[in-house]
Amino acid sequence: MTPFKVEADPRIMENVGKIAVQRGPIIYCAEAVDNPDVNLPDFRAVGEIDTLEGQTFAGLPMLQLHGKSRKEGTRSGAYHKTGIFARVSDTVRLIPYHAFANRGKSDMQVWFLD
Repeated sequence: MTPFKVEADPRIMENVGKIAVQRGPIIYCAEAVDNPDVNLPDFRAVGEIDTLEGQTFAGLPMLQLHGKSRKEGTRSGAYHKTGIFARVSDTVRLIPYHAFANRGKSDMQVWFLD
């Protein structure tokens, strides 16, 4: 089965402009335990989805979502000028949603900025 992106229903304001990843009937999510260097709420899913060959979780293949992350330079205080952050190519590893929270406490994300 080929994984694909699904858009959120526009009536759900919190998820407007976001996508989730689905493969067959299964929704996938990202956990911080698999993505320690990525700020998941800021990740933009602007790239393709790959199946990670030979890597499974809960009996299903793991996926990799390509996109962009915001990496910050130096700053001071709570506010900073625009342009101090740079968007860089990044990827997040995805596992089946139904299997999250099995490896200790960790942040989890289903809906990603598009």
